[in-house]
Amino acid sequence: MNLLRMVGFFFLAVVSAGAAQFTAPELQLQATVNAAVDAFYSESSALLSADQKQAKVLQVIESNYDMTILIRRAIGRNWGQMSPLEQGRTVDLIKQLVMKTYVDGFNGANRPEVRFTKTVQLSDKRIEVASVVHLEGQALHVVYRLGRTRSGWQMYDIVAEGISIVANYRQQFDDHFRRGTAAELIQKLEELLKEGTLHETITI
Repeated sequence: MNLLRMVGFFFLAVVSAGAAQFTAPELQLQATVNAAVDAFYSESSALLSADQKQAKVLQVIESNYDMTILIRRAIGRNWGQMSPLEQGRTVDLIKQLVMKTYVDGFNGANRPEVRFTKTVQLSDKRIEVASVVHLEGQALHVVYRLGRTRSGWQMYDIVAEGISIVANYRQQFDDHFRRGTAAELIQKLEELLKEGTLHETITI
């Protein structure tokens, strides 16, 4: 299962009974996940187009988490090589790619189930929330890394089956910027979005 689809588990999870007691950031994560699931699987969404579902889920997610933080961390030092307009366009395209993967990859799938298993406090401002996701006969381990910022608790990485989403895509962005420009990156992302097919890696 490709990494972008595993990112979609953040938006496609149902917290099962019997989970450990939650702190405030964990409750925020749980509430956001449940709201995103409902946005996709509710009867009112059944007749929506793929684009409408993408917009609906994105609205739920961005009402609680700033996806720009995770995307900017993945871009890393290359962020400074882009103009503000290029930064905004890149973030927007990556959001669309993730949402498209979420909607396309899970259409027709049964409602997933996840158990949040434990929380590890890394510091006063950082925690890891571990979970096991069950979907279509598969069990995948997903860890959410949250950090406390001035705007509240934010997602700064997702580790799916031991693979950090931020680290995986940062390497790809680094590889791209050794030989390419921000404009070429945007063009490639636009092509991927138009193709409608995402692979194990973005291959930028």
